[in-house]
Amino acid sequence: MNTRHIFVVDDNEAVRSLMSRMLTGEGFRVTTACDGVEALCDAGTSWNGVRPVDLLLTDVEMPELSGFELIDALKEKGIHVPTLVMSGNRGDSLASQAASRGCLALLRKPFASAVLLGHIYDALKGMADDPSPPK
Repeated sequence: MNTRHIFVVDDNEAVRSLMSRMLTGEGFRVTTACDGVEALCDAGTSWNGVRPVDLLLTDVEMPELSGFELIDALKEKGIHVPTLVMSGNRGDSLASQAASRGCLALLRKPFASAVLLGHIYDALKGMADDPSPPK
């Protein structure tokens, strides 16, 4: 049984809902936040406690606190979690910004569920209870 916890942050409710259903269907525990501010508040209260987060999946462009600002703020709090970022923006600078923050991948929206799951399984590979997909 997969016990990995993925935190999804996106200001688009439809995207959050779709990601949550897809990931829950794969057996992941999923928590969502509607923006970076909500995610940061939740991180301060529970990420290191009852619901440790194994992977952060965040949109880059959100109001108030962008995905990159969220990553920076989490690091300032001493929270380091493997991160995948996603964006509908085709700007060339996003990839370098993601890499400079240690993000594992930048996913360009829209992307297929198989692409997302491939990146997630790669990111979680080697952890104690490796959630490798069924063969």
